[in-house]
Amino acid sequence: MAEAAPLEKKDMTAAELAEYNGTARPEIYIAVTNIMDGKTSIFDMTSAKDFYGPGGPYGLFAGKNASHGLAKSSLDEKEVVGDVKALSDAEKDTLHGWYMKYASKYPQVGTLID
Repeated sequence: MAEAAPLEKKDMTAAELAEYNGTARPEIYIAVTNIMDGKTSIFDMTSAKDFYGPGGPYGLFAGKNASHGLAKSSLDEKEVVGDVKALSDAEKDTLHGWYMKYASKYPQVGTLID
């Protein structure tokens, strides 16, 4: 049995990331900022399409930098994207928890370069 090829990582702009929403393309990617170094990683959430895909409870995060919404624990479309530098310490802790969860569970496919 042949081993799967390693996933090729690709840096993307927000406009490129937006295509990976489960509708425009079958893959579902979301970006999450690592509050410790300020870099925003892109994770492949396709394996959790029931949650992050179209019609899923977290589908509004698909194809976006979801850091602000995750930090705010908000499913309000207006809260999904925002300035993570303006978050409270508690919100930054929440964001860090989400980042660590995604980093341990989903493949990182690139970095957001906007």
